[in-house]
Amino acid sequence: MEEVALRDLDTRLQKQIENARKAVDKNPSYAVDILTNIVARNPACLDARKILRQAQQRATKGKTNGFGGLLSKVTSIPFPWVAIRRLRRIRKRQWSLLNKYSTQILRM
Repeated sequence: MEEVALRDLDTRLQKQIENARKAVDKNPSYAVDILTNIVARNPACLDARKILRQAQQRATKGKTNGFGGLLSKVTSIPFPWVAIRRLRRIRKRQWSLLNKYSTQILRM
């Protein structure tokens, strides 16, 4: 998909994007609504997507709890490795419990 510049879009869309850019500071949820529709119709317009992301961040600023805010700022790359290690430990415990109880049942 080739990138589309703002000047290549329809003039009405350009005006809407400019209005949304002005609304990012004052009313970010309004900007998100406008830009979501524009980006859905023109996903190749990188500038509109950047403004949308900025509006989304401003719209949710201060609404996240401490842990959610922390997770949104931390990269998710190390988390799969931690999850895999935890799953392996759980699986080992389950197998050891299964072996323990199966031998007890067989002894009966």
